[in-house]
Amino acid sequence: MIYDNSLRPSTLFGLVLLVLALTAAVTWLGALLDPDTLSFDPAGLIVLGLALGCAVLSLLVVLHIRWVRVTMSVLLHLSIVALALALCGVASEEEALGLKVFAVALFVGGAGLCAVGILVLHGRAMKADFAEEGISPAGAAQRRPRTRRVAIGILAVLLLVLAYSAWRVVPLLVAKPTITVDYLAEANRLSKPADYDPNLNAAPHYEKLFAGFVPLPQELEEQWKMWPGDLSAEHLDALAAWAPENEEILGSLAAAAGCPYWWREYVSADGALSSIELPGLDTARRCVWGLLLLAKYHAYEGDAHKALSLLMQVHCLGEHWTLRGTLIEQLTGLAVCGLNYAAVRAVLDDGKPDVEVLRRTLTFFRSRLDKIAVPRFMAVEELYGYDSIQRSFTDDGNGDGRLIPARLYETKKGRASLYTQPISYLDALWVSLNHPGRSETQSLFAEYFDCVADLARQSPWPLYAATTSYEEELQEMLEGNYYLRDGFTAIAQCIRLGWRGKADAHATVIVLGVLTYKAQKGRWPQSLEELVEEGLLVRVPMDPYSDGPPVYRVTGEGFTLYSAGEDFLDDGGESGEWDQFGADRVFWPVVQ
Repeated sequence: MIYDNSLRPSTLFGLVLLVLALTAAVTWLGALLDPDTLSFDPAGLIVLGLALGCAVLSLLVVLHIRWVRVTMSVLLHLSIVALALALCGVASEEEALGLKVFAVALFVGGAGLCAVGILVLHGRAMKADFAEEGISPAGAAQRRPRTRRVAIGILAVLLLVLAYSAWRVVPLLVAKPTITVDYLAEANRLSKPADYDPNLNAAPHYEKLFAGFVPLPQELEEQWKMWPGDLSAEHLDALAAWAPENEEILGSLAAAAGCPYWWREYVSADGALSSIELPGLDTARRCVWGLLLLAKYHAYEGDAHKALSLLMQVHCLGEHWTLRGTLIEQLTGLAVCGLNYAAVRAVLDDGKPDVEVLRRTLTFFRSRLDKIAVPRFMAVEELYGYDSIQRSFTDDGNGDGRLIPARLYETKKGRASLYTQPISYLDALWVSLNHPGRSETQSLFAEYFDCVADLARQSPWPLYAATTSYEEELQEMLEGNYYLRDGFTAIAQCIRLGWRGKADAHATVIVLGVLTYKAQKGRWPQSLEELVEEGLLVRVPMDPYSDGPPVYRVTGEGFTLYSAGEDFLDDGGESGEWDQFGADRVFWPVVQ
């Protein structure tokens, strides 16, 4: 039979191999694009190897390389053996029956296809084709040069692409960070208070408090923000039964409040600052909820003095946290202080404390105003940035290196961010190929750290007046560096939370000052300046969200105090959340 005008068996077999190569390649690329699927695990590498192997074998078959037929036959025999071993492995495990049936079906189908391939390779037509017995001498002479030129050209292009990819990509795919600096040990050294004295450390007292505190009963867990008088009779009975259970352990809170600092050594499972463990955080949060409701219960029972004393101690807990080194600890402390301010105002609204209690409470919170300065960009936070770079870039020994795609992918996959979306491994690889090096990233981070501390001292109003924001300022500074822009522009939200906390703290002190003035003078002050003149305020604070102080207005029933909020507009005291458009952040009267 002559094959000059028909599809030769070897060509047909090469096309089948090409289809298999394309199928495996598409499967592997699909996994590469999926952020939840690994492409460089053992299964992914097998699929990639199958794609490349079939592509090369397809080319060699088309070139009629004689040893390829025998080689493919051996490979197909080995494939049947591998499928049999895999079937035995699945059968020996305690797997579901459905999985075992699927494994048997996969073995039968795969082994059958391999057997068909073996029969075809050893068939008379395939042997004759490889021996070129069915082609006329003229046809063979005409076909060989053209086929070989095309094949050699394709092979050359493939080799060039593979060589370039190997030179650019493979080092990144197998790269691992080199840990040369123990930033965790350095962070512990720098965060430890100077002249550290264990007797002045609040940590043991807090540990005792959190371990011994009886949490709120389940029926009160969702009620801790409420004023006790607004609870149902059943909830109020549960609160009355629970409250005495923690009287004894409150001595630990008082002891901790008298300590100047709260320090404990940072511990990380892998040595990274990003993996610092914060044990007992959930227990501490539930403890704070209980303490706030307990304080309000004391006020509800008529003991405003005891309530406000307890809230001052809770404020010290939050204050201790804000003085810690990491941002998450600082923000936790800021959140505790914010909840505490709301509880203080609730007690002032319903507890009706006398003038002496008001003076003492005002003096305490006024002295704390400058201590609530979150975020504090301290040495530990700077070390966090350098440690992150160390663990995400290679080290060439000369202070430079490349961004590691595997590290970027592990950091980003499945992560919900305010500013970016999770990425696939292919995205991470592309970013790494085009990303600035380690040295440039470190230099930019140093500039960023110096700048962000200055930016945090600017209140939101001047930025709003200049038609910009914290996010825009940081994104502009970090433009062109994906790693820093993605990981560190979230600091903008931390700055926002810090300014909310400052506004809340100043508002609470103003409320205390106004109520103290009323208790002393028998009338409401007509302006905040009168509080300064009376010595109740050091100065009239500015509203971070306007070009003036918080809005203070005497009303028929008392007074109102509010901030313009993050829409930067005075909406007449319409109460709402910080970032709610068309509303203000109202501190007084208390909105339950």
